[in-house]
Amino acid sequence: MIRASALWLCFIPLAILNGWAREAIFAPVLADAALPASGFTLCLLIIGASICGIRFLGRKKLNYYLITGIYWIFLTIVFEFGMGLVLMKSSFYELLSAYDIRTGNLWLLVIIVMGLAPLISAKIKGLI
Repeated sequence: MIRASALWLCFIPLAILNGWAREAIFAPVLADAALPASGFTLCLLIIGASICGIRFLGRKKLNYYLITGIYWIFLTIVFEFGMGLVLMKSSFYELLSAYDIRTGNLWLLVIIVMGLAPLISAKIKGLI
């Protein structure tokens, strides 16, 4: 799982860049549609990075990629809540509200894509 963790760490700067793009580029142009557009963009970035880096994990069985996806979800949620609660002083409720797609926030979709990214990438690259 060390390699899976290393690959997951690549998603952090992509998510930060995506957040910057949402505020600096999407929001002035798209207004309320910036948040969902940003969610789709982050999904594409995750899939793209996963496809580029999946060979780093090596050829494994299907279960490995499924477990890696679950592991990436776990790391993402722990990182999100850890950073949100400790460094950003967000409330637990504020952090949970990101999972409500009725607000236009597609974070739940991002989490689902994060979980499926290793499997999708391995299929695309012919590793399984």
